[in-house]
Amino acid sequence: MRVADVMTTDVVTVDITTPDKEVVRRLVGIVTEAVVVDDVVVHDGVVELRGTVEYPMDVPVVEGAVRSVPGVVAVHARMSARQPDPTLARTVQP
Repeated sequence: MRVADVMTTDVVTVDITTPDKEVVRRLVGIVTEAVVVDDVVVHDGVVELRGTVEYPMDVPVVEGAVRSVPGVVAVHARMSARQPDPTLARTVQP
């Protein structure tokens, strides 16, 4: 998964004066069906996400997408994965 996979094509901008509720509304637009966000809390530009991604490796992608929104100063992702890391499943069994 790449950042482009979870972001909309519409440019969304906020700045430090944008109310936190508006930042939440705009952030919700960046997620797709591969990411289920149960809760988004924004306080002074710090975003806390709670939800589910397909694989553990998707969490940094979601964090990067959220971090790229102007006005976001930090991201704390409390995300769980539906599937284990697929690269770990490739170990050869004796």
